[in-house]
Amino acid sequence: MARWEYLTVEIDSFGIDGKHYAARYINGAELRDWKKMPLHDFINRLGVDGWEMTGTIILYRTSLFFKRSRP
Repeated sequence: MARWEYLTVEIDSFGIDGKHYAARYINGAELRDWKKMPLHDFINRLGVDGWEMTGTIILYRTSLFFKRSRP
């Protein structure tokens, strides 16, 4: 039977116009220098590490959910 591990990523906007997006929190912990990596680069890095996006929730902040097979 497959075993999974899960990751929650919260997205935030920044910039004068608020049109720049980046991952700010992973599993509730704030990332250091979170504004330095564009969201698409961050998600591509997760894909290289074996993470697959499984869902999205948009409430006060956008949350992305990922899973990958546990070794």
